Amino acid sequence: MLIIGAVLMCLCHLTFALVPEAYFTRGVAYTAIIILGISFSLVPAALWPSVPKLVENRYLGSAYSVIFWIQNMGLWAFPLLIGVVLDRTNQGVTNPLEYDYTVPMLIFASLGVLAFFLGIWLRNEDRTRGYGLELPNINKIK
Repeated sequence: MLIIGAVLMCLCHLTFALVPEAYFTRGVAYTAIIILGISFSLVPAALWPSVPKLVENRYLGSAYSVIFWIQNMGLWAFPLLIGVVLDRTNQGVTNPLEYDYTVPMLIFASLGVLAFFLGIWLRNEDRTRGYGLELPNINKIK
């Protein structure tokens, strides 16, 4: 699910960055946003339940707090980064409705590429170490 979510995230942001304006309709925009929502649902649905399988129980609370800390640092840093990128790529543009958002969308797509490779790495780690990340969390009692 993590790999699929990362690919969908890349497709969405690349659609916003690279589809020419002549072909960019409401249908394309709505479809891309729906795909982004699906990807944003798949990635946490794969990552959060995997934490107890990867971390010892005595460190579980700390692991979740580190995840929240990293997430909040990203929520702080990326708006600043995108603001700087927009300022540098749209010099002389005074109307925000006329900004070119290609570079910020490519930055977000590159994060999807990074997530894709991290998903592949995590899958390989699961195969070699046997964490059971693709196994169900609850065993049915017969």
